[in-house]
Amino acid sequence: MKFRDASADLLSDFLTNLNKINKFKLRNVSNCSENFRDARLTEYIFLMTKELKLDPAAGFHAVEILQKFIVKHLSELLTEPTPQGATEGGMFDMLKENFPVLIFSCVQLSSKLSFLTQRIDNDTAVRFLHSVGHSVSKQALLESELMVLKVLEFRINDPNPLTYVEVLLEVLGNNQPSIPVERLHELCHHVLQFVSLERKAIFDSLLVSTTQCASPSKEQRYGVVVPGQVVAVMAEWMSSWVGAPDSSSICQREAELECAVLKKKANLRKLPNSTLNREKFVAVTEDYMLLGVGVIAVASFIHWLEKWKQIVEELSHITGISSRSISDFARVTLMHIVRDPSSCNHLP
Repeated sequence: MKFRDASADLLSDFLTNLNKINKFKLRNVSNCSENFRDARLTEYIFLMTKELKLDPAAGFHAVEILQKFIVKHLSELLTEPTPQGATEGGMFDMLKENFPVLIFSCVQLSSKLSFLTQRIDNDTAVRFLHSVGHSVSKQALLESELMVLKVLEFRINDPNPLTYVEVLLEVLGNNQPSIPVERLHELCHHVLQFVSLERKAIFDSLLVSTTQCASPSKEQRYGVVVPGQVVAVMAEWMSSWVGAPDSSSICQREAELECAVLKKKANLRKLPNSTLNREKFVAVTEDYMLLGVGVIAVASFIHWLEKWKQIVEELSHITGISSRSISDFARVTLMHIVRDPSSCNHLP
């Protein structure tokens, strides 16, 4: 279903369902999940999605599939007995060798879930991987897809962050017809992409802001410290095949956002500090309802400053998330967009 096509009744059902899924996810979130959201992987998936001319939603969904796969598969490798005749190091080496194909498999699977984008067939997949230096057979591609599906128990259709943003935007437009949600829609895509790429820095700043602690521990940030072996493996994967991508298009979007926000700086006024209202900050980093309203708040600030406070209050009414929490998220994100810690300490 395309944006703005849903009826009021459908929107109510969508929002209720998203809220249930989000709450269930937060109750069962892995304490180490945040350790495996690497900005370089996210950037590669976004660039890959653009190169393949897929709908942006496919990129966000592929990031989610990959993150869940990494967390679950590594957890199984570290907790289950090593198969007879195999070594733990050998299993990690095999996973490292197949990692680029596994990433592509997540993109390919996400394309098959979308009605708005062309599906990637195996011929296209083989040609694309060959063009970036990976010679892979169709059989290997099928086995890679099946591996991802089996590890995730074929549950790959959970809503991604863009789904939350779009449903919340539609509800916002239904409740307040004067709000130009169609104009906000495209801008929200860019803001969400920026937040995804700058995720660690933004949430670290949000943690510092909410706890008033200049140097939070890793336990405060993520709940647990991931074993050094796993971190080392991830670092080796990154350095072994992720180079320096041509990310000029993404940098251009960041520059456009920065210019837009700088025009608003003169209108800022002070917002009181908030307090951390969750037991573990890792739950905040995985709260897609908060992410959704935060992204819309940032886009609204850039596009329609005069109505920003009204939009934040309506988002709070829709989701039950406090206006202060939404404002905190927006302030921290805007701070990173303009790359000036002192410029966004105040919001209208």
